[in-house]
Amino acid sequence: FLQAPGGIYTSMHEMLNYASCLLNKGLYKNKQLATSESIDILWTPQIKSPYGYGKDPKYCFGWMRDEDFLGQTLIHHSGGLGVSTSFFGLIPDLNLAVSVAENDDSGISGVVGICALTIMVGKNPEEVNDRLRILEIYNRIAGKYISSLGLYNLEISFKSWSIHIKVESDDGTFTFPLIIEDFNDLIFSIFSTIPSTLQKVKFYKETNTGKVEYVTYDRYLYHKT
Repeated sequence: FLQAPGGIYTSMHEMLNYASCLLNKGLYKNKQLATSESIDILWTPQIKSPYGYGKDPKYCFGWMRDEDFLGQTLIHHSGGLGVSTSFFGLIPDLNLAVSVAENDDSGISGVVGICALTIMVGKNPEEVNDRLRILEIYNRIAGKYISSLGLYNLEISFKSWSIHIKVESDDGTFTFPLIIEDFNDLIFSIFSTIPSTLQKVKFYKETNTGKVEYVTYDRYLYHKT
């Protein structure tokens, strides 16, 4: 059956057949299932889109379009139904297509799809994909920390593609999302609806191993346990 938000029963094999038809401008197994002009209309930008992987994504007829994806035009769409998510992406000029599906709502299918396309155009995903970089950084700083004399705890967690900090101090216990300011030096700012001067969180690495040893917040220093 078909529904606007998804609900298409199909297989990965059929999705690749669909990709072949689109990349060949409606031609599939020597049959013109849709006109070339129809495919062009499908991918013609209509309005700006908040979703995309470039600087100025556009929404077409059921498709997102990024003109500046690693120097290529990327046509894509993704979504989910609460228990499953999927990603479908095309780079028509290079005749490339990727289809990804998962039986979960983590949203990882989009990351996998974009990484696959990145590799296919000869780039390193870890250098260009911010989500991968966020995961890599989280793995470095994740865990529990404790202040001097064991007075206060600090914990780093990961929720909905955001890094969160739960911190204890003289002022109480607070939980904030962290916003990355510097990938290399592991400097973050906290996001709070209440204005605060305590905006910086910085993680410090051991010189020889590169492993995170401690983190500073306000006037406190917390060692990793």
